[in-house]
Amino acid sequence: MGFNVHTETKCFDASERVHNPDDIFSADGWKETTVEIQVPTREKCPEGNGKPFLIKGLMYRPLMSVIQAGFSEAMSGWFHLTPFKQIWKSPDDDCPLERVIAGLMFWSDSTHLAQFGNASAWPIYSFFGNLSKYKRASPNTGPCHPVAFIPSITHCKRELVHAVWRILLDDDFVKAYKDGIVIKCYDGVVCRVYPRIFMYSADYPEKILIATIRDKGICPCPRCLVPKSSFGRLGLFTDIVMRLSKARTYLRSKIISARHAIYQLGVPIKGNTFAERLAPLNFNVFPTLVVDLMHEFELGVLKSAFKHLIRILYAIDPGLVAILNERYGVFSESVPSP
Repeated sequence: MGFNVHTETKCFDASERVHNPDDIFSADGWKETTVEIQVPTREKCPEGNGKPFLIKGLMYRPLMSVIQAGFSEAMSGWFHLTPFKQIWKSPDDDCPLERVIAGLMFWSDSTHLAQFGNASAWPIYSFFGNLSKYKRASPNTGPCHPVAFIPSITHCKRELVHAVWRILLDDDFVKAYKDGIVIKCYDGVVCRVYPRIFMYSADYPEKILIATIRDKGICPCPRCLVPKSSFGRLGLFTDIVMRLSKARTYLRSKIISARHAIYQLGVPIKGNTFAERLAPLNFNVFPTLVVDLMHEFELGVLKSAFKHLIRILYAIDPGLVAILNERYGVFSESVPSP
């Protein structure tokens, strides 16, 4: 047939040398850098910063590159740029461009890549809140924008996560958060875009890292300061009042005092990157940590409880499981697809 294995193998090798895999990432704005974290070593540190450790292999895209790409692609034609409620505020400058909001919605999820083996990934990806939820839920539209892949380490994950976000929330993003960035959209209209973080969705262990609170502590909720002893009031009117009146805020003065004492004694805690970079612009990270139904219910406690209820139903009468399945089938048929 005229096929030679050695010749074709040389062709494959030559093509790999011509097309460097790193060019694929660099062409889309991807960068690779080393993350530096400060880890106390149980020794008094005069400068109060701990010992620096370098972690290699952080792949990330600058957030401004993600925003520019999102508003320049064809999908931006479906963006909602006019809010449902307009509040007029006189601008400080004389810029004649239309001002719009880029609603950033972040997700992160540390996951295994295979059933067998230890291959894993810790991605951060974003969606634009300007896009309809029906478009975001459709995988064929490509609404997801990967932002970073966090290196996997065993310990000091809190320090690593905030060091990564310190790189993502760079000076360009902070400047755009305050003054906006001029972007020529897909339809040719030039707008001044102001990025705003709408939400951050993750499972409970990652919310603990972002909120810099203790895992399952006295007040385990990352959004409020309701104590664990009041969980029995869930669903009552008093519970709603407590959630609103005891909403979490970043206690900067107490953090500074605690940080001074902690680093003198060598205990590993650093500040919150979101508060350090965006607190002067009146941003509070705690309300963005929304309840994630997929992580906290569908793949968590509710799934285990539902399995147990199915076993109880099967123990009573196996035919009842088939009846329940038929009812769920009727329900799924009655719900229109997006």
